[in-house]
Amino acid sequence: MNYRTMGIRSSRLVPVIVGGFLALLAAGLVLRFTSGDRASSAPPDSAASAAESVAPRSGAQHRARGSGASPPATLQDSNVDPEVARKMALEYGKGRYNAFFDGKMFLANSVASGKLSIKAVKDQLLNTHELEALPANTRFLTAKPPAVLERMAMIDTLEALGEEDPSALEALAEVGTKPIDTSFALDVKRAIAAEKFDIFTALARRNWEVTKDTYQGLQSQPLKDLLKPALIAGLVDSGMPRVDAVRTVEKLGR
Repeated sequence: MNYRTMGIRSSRLVPVIVGGFLALLAAGLVLRFTSGDRASSAPPDSAASAAESVAPRSGAQHRARGSGASPPATLQDSNVDPEVARKMALEYGKGRYNAFFDGKMFLANSVASGKLSIKAVKDQLLNTHELEALPANTRFLTAKPPAVLERMAMIDTLEALGEEDPSALEALAEVGTKPIDTSFALDVKRAIAAEKFDIFTALARRNWEVTKDTYQGLQSQPLKDLLKPALIAGLVDSGMPRVDAVRTVEKLGR
């Protein structure tokens, strides 16, 4: 089985994971994050969740294709037009499926030309207004809304930038740990939780030490339980055998 298809995009495990999430919500265990919580989110139920198809993609999908030449510039943050940064992220998200696309060079050139920055992407992911504005019972499996596709691309972009600049992974962690407003509609909570699941999978795929510290800092035990599959998926994507990934995550305890 390919465990790299488990996150917000689509997964056979999605109904099980999200079913537990909804049960916790029904029991009054609404995710109450603190500002120090580090999180990623759970994939929604394929029949009932607003984020049912947003699952972490395979490691191969996350690797930019191309020559892999060294970037011409250091990946530094700068003031960048958010809309331009979003456009660059979307172009990266589409281009990495092309065998002739050099993802590293594209990102480095985008940063060097002032069209992309870690901050510009992070700030947009921290703002969940576009998810809050989605119609009730939005379905993502058959037709992902543009906003969701763009946010998926921005998560991918930060993960890729993290290969050259660790602060990009810190930005992902910050987005993943942002509290979910308990006043949000359930569909919105599901969408944000699904997005966080994807983020946490990406973190585990790139840097286990950062991921482990982030996970252990969580204050919500239901959330920690919910995120274990994301940790396992990320470790498997990084090349670790599944049996070892499960053992590694279980060592974190409760």
